Amino acid sequence: MTNSNIGGSSFIGSILDGTIFDGSKVYGSSVWDTKGTIKSQRDLIVTNDEAAVITVDNIKMAQFLYLLITNEEIKDAVDTLTSRVVLILGRFTPDRKQVLDQMKSSLRGMGLIPVIFDFEGPTSQDFTSTVQLLARISLFVIADLTDPKCIPHELYSIVPDLRTVPVQCIILQGVEPYAMFKDLKVYPWVMPLLHYESSDALLSNFQKDIFDPSKQKAEELRSKI
Repeated sequence: MTNSNIGGSSFIGSILDGTIFDGSKVYGSSVWDTKGTIKSQRDLIVTNDEAAVITVDNIKMAQFLYLLITNEEIKDAVDTLTSRVVLILGRFTPDRKQVLDQMKSSLRGMGLIPVIFDFEGPTSQDFTSTVQLLARISLFVIADLTDPKCIPHELYSIVPDLRTVPVQCIILQGVEPYAMFKDLKVYPWVMPLLHYESSDALLSNFQKDIFDPSKQKAEELRSKI
């Protein structure tokens, strides 16, 4: 299908293994739930014949990209996500669950959207990918290192590539962070580790100690793009 016009075609549920789409026009194509691995999909033309040519190298991304550049509601939704979502990473055992609840309440009170990951089971590749995606669209990330379990793996999977998303790690006073945490401090978007005495103290100082510095850091990082 190289240099073909497949605009408006439906590939829903199709097997596309080994297909070559290079240079094809894909405006209006549907590629939901396709199977197999596409061999090559370079320079796909997303726009219609009357619009300026925009190309992308992934046919599924073409659908999303076109919606993103033409649909005001989608653009507003993306802007809302990147300015309001806060990802919280932690392992919240029953005796410390109030930390989670209080952080959620504080964020909601500020008009933000808290997204929680409570690591109790083993992580999978899909799970890690989900965390990476949510981290990239967040205003900032909060990670509780007090009882980390899977937190080291998740931080190493997201921190190196964030660049415009601050990561605020917190830990209960008197608890030492895991040994390799020091390796993450080289990234400018990792905030200084915050020690808190209790969940009540964390809540009472939440805006001053976490929200304000993290938001300011996000604005600073994004201004450098």
